[in-house]
Amino acid sequence: MQYILEERIGDPELEEKLLTLDYGGLIQSTTSSFHYQGIPDDILDLIFRDRYQYEIYREKFDLASELKQRVKNLEKNNRSLKAQVNELKGRMLELVIWRELNTYRKKGKPFSDLDNRFRPIPQNLSQHPNLSKIKEMKIGMIYLNYFIQSPETSVLELDLLVEGITDDSYHAIVFEIKNRNEKNCPSEHEIQLFAKKIDVLKYSLNRQGYKQFSILPLYLSANGFDEDSEKWLHKQEIFTSDADSWGIHIDC
Repeated sequence: MQYILEERIGDPELEEKLLTLDYGGLIQSTTSSFHYQGIPDDILDLIFRDRYQYEIYREKFDLASELKQRVKNLEKNNRSLKAQVNELKGRMLELVIWRELNTYRKKGKPFSDLDNRFRPIPQNLSQHPNLSKIKEMKIGMIYLNYFIQSPETSVLELDLLVEGITDDSYHAIVFEIKNRNEKNCPSEHEIQLFAKKIDVLKYSLNRQGYKQFSILPLYLSANGFDEDSEKWLHKQEIFTSDADSWGIHIDC
């Protein structure tokens, strides 16, 4: 004997009811004619629960709340997917720049046209003493996703670190790279975090015993910056670039 909606019915009658539902397109028969499964449709699930949940479980079904929760879940999943896409696009841009700089390293050539890759910068940056040193340096190692830490901070990640080391000094270009659309330019928190990373790197170099070092921090945002953020970066002596000024022609 079987139960359906708390009514005691026999197998033949149950089979007849299931066949009716199958014929009406509300359920589907499986490989065995004696087993049935519901059509995978969220709307039908909500309709059945709205109609029968109280009769089965003695619990009222709140359809409006259920729909609101599903919308929230979809929005959350959508934001998560967008974040993953942005992360992958950023990694792609890092690889493009890494490959270009690696050609300079292999040929033993300095990155002499670096100043042509910047967005418009104030005069104090265009004449910054570190810029001329970095343009003349011979590239040594290039690191993707280089991790640094100080006793006062958690582990921080540098997107791209380009080193040029001599016997008595250390030179480096430090990249922060973002590849997002123009509606999502780097936030205030993100630009401040990059400035903090530069401070931690300098602290680390001091602890390693380097008496002389030249660091050129470069924030590359594929689709640019908002005006206030870029002004703040320049005040911190951080250079700025984008896909156009760098000469990267990809779908950003």
